[in-house]
Amino acid sequence: MQEKENKILAPIKGRVRMYLKAKGIKLKDFLEETGISMSNYKARHSEFGGEAIAQILSSYVDISPFWLILGRGDMLQAPLIEIGNIRGDNNVYRDNVLSAGASHADDIVKLQGEHIQRLEEQIAYLMKIIEKRDEQIDILVSALANSNNKQK
Repeated sequence: MQEKENKILAPIKGRVRMYLKAKGIKLKDFLEETGISMSNYKARHSEFGGEAIAQILSSYVDISPFWLILGRGDMLQAPLIEIGNIRGDNNVYRDNVLSAGASHADDIVKLQGEHIQRLEEQIAYLMKIIEKRDEQIDILVSALANSNNKQK
């Protein structure tokens, strides 16, 4: 009986409360944004379902899924960097890469070279993020499998 009393009830809900407090988000705004009912939020002995967790992560993209579900790592994840703008010619350019002042072919080639270098840096950064996410997904899948095995 003592073990049951010491168990943390609804830890994901507790982490959501910590996130809301840290970000200064009002409960009413959170519930409206996610579509979660007040009764679901306040139920102390039950946890959010998968649909509610997915809605939280969709609505609040800076919250780390790894932290929210497992309580490990940082609460907030690094924001994705802006890649650029897609223009009508289906080419991706950073703003002002092909400005009006770059009318000569040499200037355009130079600007494109600089743009390619920035894109390569962004690709390297995004590959690191993907690698981290893959690791987090593997850990989450493993934790879910362990949880399912314990319930059987």
